[in-house]
Amino acid sequence: MPTISYTTTVTEPPEAVWEFAQDMDNWAPFLRGYESHQKVDERQSLWTLKGEVGGLSKATKFKAHVTEWLPMDRVTFTLLAVNAPLSGGGEIRMSEIWLDGGNTRGTKYSVDLTIEFGGILGPVINRYIDRMLSPVAEELANKIAAAVEARAASAC
Repeated sequence: MPTISYTTTVTEPPEAVWEFAQDMDNWAPFLRGYESHQKVDERQSLWTLKGEVGGLSKATKFKAHVTEWLPMDRVTFTLLAVNAPLSGGGEIRMSEIWLDGGNTRGTKYSVDLTIEFGGILGPVINRYIDRMLSPVAEELANKIAAAVEARAASAC
């Protein structure tokens, strides 16, 4: 399965990042192609994302299931498309780091995504999916970092 990873630094402590990231309503609209999401329960949700592959645009509905929820450490999840031969999963991790020569607490924030297309075109699409997913993971992680930092700045 094609897998991509992206890591960024947030200039706020892990508690601030977790407070923001634990509620998908805060960051779901940051996903590229986001159309909607609905919480089914604490561990399951339904997502609709619109994407392009080879010039074709399609809205895909996903069942997302949180398989591991460790506060201020990581969230691991699986994805299964309802209306396409597509599955995968991922992990969002965070850890405390020290910035400014050890004077400021910050957070190392990582997003890992694994996606596999099935069907007749799956093998071809899977060869190139990392090129499509890398900017998505980078954009999501950076938008979350910016939102956490903006929220902290407005609280001052």
